[in-house]
Amino acid sequence: MDIDTTIKNWFLVDFTHNKKRLHKKVLWGIVVRDQKGRWRPGDWCCTSLVLEEKRATDGLIFVTQNSVYKTLGDGNRLEAPASSLQLLRSGYSPDQWETIAALRVGS
Repeated sequence: MDIDTTIKNWFLVDFTHNKKRLHKKVLWGIVVRDQKGRWRPGDWCCTSLVLEEKRATDGLIFVTQNSVYKTLGDGNRLEAPASSLQLLRSGYSPDQWETIAALRVGS
């Protein structure tokens, strides 16, 4: 299996709706290498829905419809409301969500 993109500082986000798990996940992380030329090292990326997860000898592999992603290092797995997908697609990492929520409450 050819790896398209390698990422670090990654999050696997499992979406929920009304506190029920949807079993729909995306991967978000910082690009180390992208064989398809979509991103440069240091860019963030948010995948389409993850279809499969595999363990590799030196990390995890996540398969989407059109790409294969390899993760480096320990990542984070979390559940989040499906509405948070827009934040991910806008480039906000899950560890920034609390700050964004606090700003919204304060405004």
